[in-house]
Amino acid sequence: MCLVVPAKLFVLLIVFEVCNGYNFNLEDIFGFVGGLKFNPAEYLKVNKRDIFFNLHTPNYPYPREIDEDNLDLVENDKPVKILLHGWVGNENVRTYQNITREYMKKGNYNIIHVDWRNVAVLPYAVASVCSKDVAKVISSFLLNLNEKKRIPMHQFHLIGISLGAHVAGLAGKQIKEKLNTQIGRITALDPAGPLFEFPPAKESEKLTKYDAKVVDVIHTDGGIVGALKPLGTIDFYPDGGIRPQEGCPLIPVEKDVGDSFFCGHYKAVEYFIRSINSKEFVGVQCKSWLKFKLGHCKGNKDNIMGENLIPERQGSFYLVMK
Repeated sequence: MCLVVPAKLFVLLIVFEVCNGYNFNLEDIFGFVGGLKFNPAEYLKVNKRDIFFNLHTPNYPYPREIDEDNLDLVENDKPVKILLHGWVGNENVRTYQNITREYMKKGNYNIIHVDWRNVAVLPYAVASVCSKDVAKVISSFLLNLNEKKRIPMHQFHLIGISLGAHVAGLAGKQIKEKLNTQIGRITALDPAGPLFEFPPAKESEKLTKYDAKVVDVIHTDGGIVGALKPLGTIDFYPDGGIRPQEGCPLIPVEKDVGDSFFCGHYKAVEYFIRSINSKEFVGVQCKSWLKFKLGHCKGNKDNIMGENLIPERQGSFYLVMK
């Protein structure tokens, strides 16, 4: 059951919703009607019928919906990549297709597209607060794969985009609570900031570095749409993890305000896709973007941003993309 969400971040959340084309009202966004708290649980109760899992493998290049009745389609000797879209996303987004294409070039994987659009399409604050319930369905699915297909937890790699990054983290927590073991890896692509970093959510309600053996984060719109503070065992900050990112305007273009406003946020996804079959992005460990720019971190250890990172090299890493 979803929890009550506090009514904060008035201006930012309105911008966040309007730029994505949602016709908002205050009751929907903030859960307050005439000064009374509105409970999102009355708006939605998440159950497994709201969430779909679609499998791609070299043997099944076209998506096959899977559930507890046909888990045999998953090859238990292959790594499992689980893709989680963000707010207002769905399984048909080009991002899923591009990530899947690059992994198919790389080798043999089980690629599972999680489609939680029935929740993600709701107003941002409601979808955020219901992320824990979405995570329960996902963790239950992974536990089934672990039990029935004998797929060890270290073979699971969750790749979460924006709000999907927190869903991935919550699923990781739930598995750890049940089995006292961690999934192998979570990759968080510019994890959502509103209602998670500002105002700060409890660690039990958001992605943390304890949610998998390796939690790597790519920050590209920190302090605006994405989170800026370190959240993982390894955090990458291309161009400081803030605006403007390579090819993105600092100020949204009036005639294309939606795409230009979120340009930096989506760069994390672009960088990750490019990283799957390359090692082109190398970050240097440093305490801050300023110290990195001033050259104070020369000689520090480095790490490869994206798919091919070195998990033992932990910390915050900065790199220039331009």
